[in-house]
Amino acid sequence: MTEVEGAEQRLAGLPPEQRVAGLTPEERLLLVPDEVLRLLPEDYLRSLPLDVQAKIRARLGARPEDA
Repeated sequence: MTEVEGAEQRLAGLPPEQRVAGLTPEERLLLVPDEVLRLLPEDYLRSLPLDVQAKIRARLGARPEDA
């Protein structure tokens, strides 16, 4: 078993609120389904840290210059 697989197994046994403990609200946003991310207003997306914006746009297939 790899280190990543071991970590995944340990996380799988935790309740959701413990899995996300230590994440910022912006990082938690990355855990929601793409369908929910698509509903977020563009103004809200632009208010997020650049790294979070980039991850969301990459997941949704949008290029940064499209924003």
